[in-house]
Amino acid sequence: MAFVEEATEYVDDELLQARLEPHLQSFLGWMRVKEQSLEGAFFIYIGHNLLKVLNGEIDPVEVIFQHGLAELYYGDVLASEHHSHAASTYLDLLCFKNPSMKILEVGAGTGRQTLPLLETMSGDGVKKWERYDYTDISPAFLSQASINFQGYSGRMTFTIRNISKDPISQSFVAASYDLVVASHVLHATDILHESLTNIRKLLMPSGKLLLFETTKLDALIVFAFGLLKGWWSSLDHEERSLHSPCLSEETQTRFSSIMVATAIAPVANIHTTLCTSPEVGIIMDGGSKTQNMIADAMLAVFSSVIQAHKIPGLMQSNGKTFDLVVSLLEVDSVFLDGISEPDYMNLR
Repeated sequence: MAFVEEATEYVDDELLQARLEPHLQSFLGWMRVKEQSLEGAFFIYIGHNLLKVLNGEIDPVEVIFQHGLAELYYGDVLASEHHSHAASTYLDLLCFKNPSMKILEVGAGTGRQTLPLLETMSGDGVKKWERYDYTDISPAFLSQASINFQGYSGRMTFTIRNISKDPISQSFVAASYDLVVASHVLHATDILHESLTNIRKLLMPSGKLLLFETTKLDALIVFAFGLLKGWWSSLDHEERSLHSPCLSEETQTRFSSIMVATAIAPVANIHTTLCTSPEVGIIMDGGSKTQNMIADAMLAVFSSVIQAHKIPGLMQSNGKTFDLVVSLLEVDSVFLDGISEPDYMNLR
């Protein structure tokens, strides 16, 4: 960004700009947009103060956070399609499955991650969650967050907690949360595997950890946030790539599995044949034209790789079990909201 700034200042003269070839004029336009963007302003500001930080004249925390640029940049990153879409989609599904979730966010900080999560879980004015415990080690963050999230105050708590320490000794109840959110914070804890162990203590047996962390080295990100001691805090305890503060997905999680990972875009891997064709039951309302049409389309598309069966109503399954069941019962009507006990037992 320093080179971008220097170059745009150098060609500020209109006559000089006019002599540039068309593709270089386009490149100059790109540099100006980049320089004037939030990202550009943030990294240029860091660059201007870099020598002062290295000479010990100024605290890097002050440089990064004093003017609010880091918070705005962080919010900009979290709002990006790559970062937010997968999390929002997954969380929306969790809420649909369990609209009474108890959620804990550790190291919530300024709440830049919290807001989009709450908005996702409160779509259409319906709060599909029971409690959200907002925690951080800094009382200043909690005080501001309690103001920012007043609209959710009836279901939110704001408490000082440190996930690096044993949670039970901090008045947490073991196995009490359906979901724990940790956004760009676990890398800064004292010993990562201890922090993950502490989180595991708080999760119910089927609980989930929604973890946001940088796993691939990015020069610009390290250029700014690499100045912070916390980014390298567990360097002596965890295996990393050479000269990198980033940990791998496997090191970051240490849970049973990764359900969704967006660090690398998924590669399509379609098999035309399977060794064993699974049996799939497509449950539908026999009187619904829409559901019949969708079921027929599914049969046409997947008939070469699966054994699919249309089931026109739950009572028609005759006790048969399937490897996978696809329900179309709520495509154009409400079914689960008023489900009868016999239908529920058949659905199970």
